[in-house]
Amino acid sequence: GYCAANSLIERGHRSIGFVGDIRETASIMDRYYGYRKAMESNRLPVSESWHLVNNDPRTGVYTLDYALPDPMPTAFICHCDMAAYFLIQSLGKEGFSIPGDVSVVSFDNTDLSRGTTPPLSTFDIDRKEIADKAFDRMMLRVDNAETIPQRVYISNRFIERESVRRIP
Repeated sequence: GYCAANSLIERGHRSIGFVGDIRETASIMDRYYGYRKAMESNRLPVSESWHLVNNDPRTGVYTLDYALPDPMPTAFICHCDMAAYFLIQSLGKEGFSIPGDVSVVSFDNTDLSRGTTPPLSTFDIDRKEIADKAFDRMMLRVDNAETIPQRVYISNRFIERESVRRIP
């Protein structure tokens, strides 16, 4: 989230929203608080109306049935490509163009990110590296039960496509 927000800030965005239910998973919460950290570090405002949840909290099913903020931020960070896909649909339904009116970035670099219109800028998360690190940590704990649990961060790579505009 921190990297995503900073990538948008570097491209001139000053009003950035977040899409995702932070109570759903630890990774969504981490991405949200990374976004907040970048915004605070750059002394940029965060509006609660810019935090959207576009899936049903009971079923997890994504929806187009939610209110968009007014005023609209210039960009959104979505917790995953699927959330971004539904945000793009919702914005389009209301007459907003991507990236002309609103830029969108997300995470995961799934096939969906290449199939959206426009193609979605996203952060590629190396799933093999995640699996390898998890396995290594698990084996260390199996062999050394007294080892303290540790949080491991995996690097990511920004794949810039056509869903982000630069603001002069």
